[in-house]
Amino acid sequence: MFFLAIETSCDETSLALGQVVESQNLGSFWSKINSIEIIAALTSSQVSQHEIFGGVVPELGARLHAENIHWLLEKLLNLAAIRLGLTVQDLLFRINIIFVTAEVGLVSALRVGVEFAKSLSYFLEKQTGRKVGWQPVNHLEGHLFSCFYQQVIITDETTGMVCSTRQSLPSFTDEDLFPHLHLLVSGGNTQILWLTSPNQWTIVGRTIDDAAGECFDKIGRMVGLPYPGGVWLSQIAGDQEANLLNFPLSMRQAESFDVSYSGLKTAVRYFLQKTTVPGFKIEQLLTKSELNILLNSPLDQILEPKLQLVKQVCVSAQTVIIEQLVRQFKRAMAHYQPKSIGLSGGVSANPLLRKKIQSLNIKPVLIAHPKLTGDNAIMIGLAGYRLVNLNCNN
Repeated sequence: MFFLAIETSCDETSLALGQVVESQNLGSFWSKINSIEIIAALTSSQVSQHEIFGGVVPELGARLHAENIHWLLEKLLNLAAIRLGLTVQDLLFRINIIFVTAEVGLVSALRVGVEFAKSLSYFLEKQTGRKVGWQPVNHLEGHLFSCFYQQVIITDETTGMVCSTRQSLPSFTDEDLFPHLHLLVSGGNTQILWLTSPNQWTIVGRTIDDAAGECFDKIGRMVGLPYPGGVWLSQIAGDQEANLLNFPLSMRQAESFDVSYSGLKTAVRYFLQKTTVPGFKIEQLLTKSELNILLNSPLDQILEPKLQLVKQVCVSAQTVIIEQLVRQFKRAMAHYQPKSIGLSGGVSANPLLRKKIQSLNIKPVLIAHPKLTGDNAIMIGLAGYRLVNLNCNN
């Protein structure tokens, strides 16, 4: 089975072409999802266009998706056809189903992907004379199931094409993996999920205000980091852990597994508004040379006061954000006693968070590949395949 996956939920236009490689042992969810081979995947980022506005402009994003999706498909098919030794037409006509993000995201952006999927489905049906359906996919389910895909991900730096190659994996049964406790941390969502099976789960913890990624982004903007601020903050802080500025940790006494970041965000803003460090002004963009220094300086290196302040805020804020996530997740682990745990979403690329989750006293720990942490069509293909081939309905 060949599939095309489409992701246009926010500011990344992403397409992936995959196929299911049949094997003798496809009894478990693990073996089924890892029977997928990603032939080619491409992503076109809109970051540079939105950067001048300091955030995503929905209508601009939708127009850019509409402009990018056609040439991106043409490039994807050409690269995939070369890899498989087929003509572009032959490859296109082998597509059996189209998976497309239909929720959660910006409505105008989602609409571009959905209408493109509908149009392409109709075209392929007319050309091939067979049913080529399209399947709506939930964006968050894409993040969730990305951690279960553990094949080798390769990127061609010349073309930007991402693909997978199969590797030998442990033979996990469903009983080995489930029940599963999962931490999904993205720019707009922070959730702890309890999965009793691949098709049954509940949200047992979530943010009651700002998501972790949103907090990263807002604090990054406060200290003058370019858009998206959270990515820069994470890169500057690395895997360093130290609350140097004694920022508050919320939800210490909470009985739930929820998290809260509005208090941290407010505390950082009040702290920066009161600072008297020479040269620093809240939300004033740092120069490229200043960013380069911050990215390449260890925590114990003495910098000029302005950059020292930024470095300390980045490390301290990240420490508190990650500490709260891990603390609540560990409490949930103690309560639910899962057989496996997982981590996914854009913030799961954070090196400190990955290290902390990986060190938890349980195996297996399933963490999404770095290439599958941001918005990407591969994860939509994985979640879509689960829906139509594994008879899973949540």
